Amino acid sequence: MRPRDAMLAALSSVIWGVAFVAVAFGLASFSPPRLTALRFLVGAVAVFFVPRPRLPWALLVLIGLTLFTGQFLLLFFAYEAGLPPGLASVTQQTRRSSRCCLPRRFSMNCRRHGSGRGWPSPSPD
Repeated sequence: MRPRDAMLAALSSVIWGVAFVAVAFGLASFSPPRLTALRFLVGAVAVFFVPRPRLPWALLVLIGLTLFTGQFLLLFFAYEAGLPPGLASVTQQTRRSSRCCLPRRFSMNCRRHGSGRGWPSPSPD
């Protein structure tokens, strides 16, 4: 790994960690629902620069409410109940890996073409 890449990786880790501490400070001024709304108002700026995915509006709203708004609202309530920022960062990182692995585990394609246990295996072709 080049030194520049190592520095960028370290910088992303620092930014990731500082964001969780910043949330703890933000909850001193805002309630969890207000902080969640503020987070998405700031994030909504991307709407002007990123094209909308080719999904029906109902599905897009459902994804936004469950994967993002619900996740952060529950996270902010957990902070308020006493969850330390370090543990919050670990739980959020675990969620990301499970979101990648669980669909593969329960996918019908993997069961049909794989080993039968839900894990993909090389095709016989």
